[in-house]
Amino acid sequence: MPPPNRRSLPTLLDLRLLKNELVKGQRIIVNAAAGPRMAGRHGVVRGSSGTRHLVRVLLAGSQNEMTLHSRFLDVENEPGRDP
Repeated sequence: MPPPNRRSLPTLLDLRLLKNELVKGQRIIVNAAAGPRMAGRHGVVRGSSGTRHLVRVLLAGSQNEMTLHSRFLDVENEPGRDP
């Protein structure tokens, strides 16, 4: 049993999005696994980062980019497209 202070995060094999599926300029939503302060925030992919699972994003209302793991990101559905 893991210590109680660790979040139960998905394994790398269970990731829904990989960095190569995230394209610069694509709109994203931060999912609940990122924690209560980040969950539900919208943003735009600004580029890739150091490893294959890290992505640079600019979140709405922020002036600076931040690096997030791709496991915390979901692609936002574009209006007019089927999910």
